[in-house]
Amino acid sequence: MIFLRLYVDLGNIIDNIELIHKQTNKEVMIVLKNNAYGTSSKEIIKALNYTKVKFIVYNTFFEYLKDKDYLENYKILILSSVKKIDVINNKNIYEVTCLSIEDLQKFISNLKLSKEKQEIS
Repeated sequence: MIFLRLYVDLGNIIDNIELIHKQTNKEVMIVLKNNAYGTSSKEIIKALNYTKVKFIVYNTFFEYLKDKDYLENYKILILSSVKKIDVINNKNIYEVTCLSIEDLQKFISNLKLSKEKQEIS
């Protein structure tokens, strides 16, 4: 097995985002899946605070939950579907999406994930 060390230059990420935005005049969505491929999504989010990025995309709901405390200024898109039978704190995903914003905020702030759900995320 070969192990590689990955170095990420956050300044280059910021520069690339600004360049894409400038050349396209479009909003840029950042995909942060799998903990930014192991480079620490929290560090990437901190760097995004210096950009005009408003949208962050996650692969799963559970990945989002790990970063939720850092995301108050962003709109979130979750790519993977969650089966209706999946249950989070006694609510299936349909029930969660039907909550009011206020109730959803309470639900998320009180969320406790089982060890298995943490591993899945």
